[in-house]
Formats: sequence, structure tokens, C-alpha cells
Amino acid sequence: MHARIRAGDPDAFRELFRDHAQLVYRHAVRTTGDWSAAEDVVSLTFLEAWRLRGKLRDEGTRGRARSPG
Repeated sequence: MHARIRAGDPDAFRELFRDHAQLVYRHAVRTTGDWSAAEDVVSLTFLEAWRLRGKLRDEGTRGRARSPG
């Protein structure tokens, strides 16, 4: 699926969104305490994921988690 997303396949990205949006939303609600802000977090997260899709690693490739900043 990663190769399809990197190539800009909207169906693959839709599948990614469908599979992960609720998890991102629940985390954002817990973090922000605000359902409206959590919706914005989900939107911005997936917008940025689409924008940076060309940097997506191949499936099975694991990188070290980096902290922001």
C-alpha cells in the first residue's frame, strides 16, 4: 500500500484514512480534551500525510521514532 500512496493513489490513501482516522481522533481527544480541536488534528494530520506521501518508507522498513523539535 505504501507504494500506491507514494504514487498518489487516492483509493490507497482513503484506505489509510479509513483504517487510522479513529485512532488519531481518539488520541487527539485525549490529548486536547476538545472534540472540535481533535477533528482539526485529524484533518491536519492526514493533510500533512498526503503532502509528504513521497517520503513514505517502504512497508517493512522501520525507522527510529523521532521526537519533534
